[in-house]
Amino acid sequence: MARKPLAAVNIFLLLSILFLNTEGISQENKTRSPFNKMNVIDLELLGPGGVYSINYERVLINGDKNKSTIRAGIGVITEIYFPVFYNHLFSFNKHHFELGIGTVLIWDVPDVYDMYVMGGLNIGYRFQKPDGKFMFKASYTPIIDLSYIEYQDVQIYPIWIGVTFGRCF
Repeated sequence: MARKPLAAVNIFLLLSILFLNTEGISQENKTRSPFNKMNVIDLELLGPGGVYSINYERVLINGDKNKSTIRAGIGVITEIYFPVFYNHLFSFNKHHFELGIGTVLIWDVPDVYDMYVMGGLNIGYRFQKPDGKFMFKASYTPIIDLSYIEYQDVQIYPIWIGVTFGRCF
C-alpha cells in the first residue's frame, strides 16, 4: 500500500516536468527564426550545374538553428547538367553556414547515349532573412568525377566556386 502514494508522487512529478518544459518551449518560439517561405528559384553561376544553372530548392526541415533543403536544377553548355543536392544549414538569423552533398548527372547532347555522373560537395555562406524574398549564396563546390570509378580512376576538380541569386516564395 505504501507504493500507491509513491506512484502518485512520481506521476505528479512527471506531469509537472512535462508542463514546465512545454512552457519553456513556447517562450523559446518567440525568438525562433525559421524560413517563412519554403521554396526558392535561383540562378547559380559557376556552380555544380556548369557555367550557369537554374534551380528549384525546397526546405524540408525548418528549425530555428538547423534547416535542411533539397535542390534540383538544370544547366546547359554543350552538355546538359542536372545537379541534385541535399543541403544542411546552420542558421544565425539571416546568416547561414551551408554544407551539402549531391550528384550531377551530365548528358552529352551530341551523343544521346552518353551520360555520366559526378559527385559534389557544397560548403558556403548563405544570406536569407527568415521572412525575406531574396537569397544570396557564395559556395565552394568541389566536383568529383565518378565516371571511371570501375577503373579506380576518380578525378577531383577542387577549384569550383559558385555564386547564387534567388527568389523565395
